[in-house]
Amino acid sequence: MAQALYIGEAVKLVLTVLLFAVALVLFDLEFLPLILTYAATLAAYWLALL
Repeated sequence: MAQALYIGEAVKLVLTVLLFAVALVLFDLEFLPLILTYAATLAAYWLALL
C-alpha cells in the first residue's frame, strides 16, 4: 500500500518537472515568474485545505 503511494508521488514529481521543462521551451517563458506563480498557487491550495 505504501509502495503505491511512493510510486504515485514519484510519478507526479517527474511529470511536474517534465511539464515545466516543456512549458519553458515551447512557450519561451521566464523561469522565475513561472516558479513563483506555481508556488503561490500551491500555497493557496494548502491554505484552502485548512
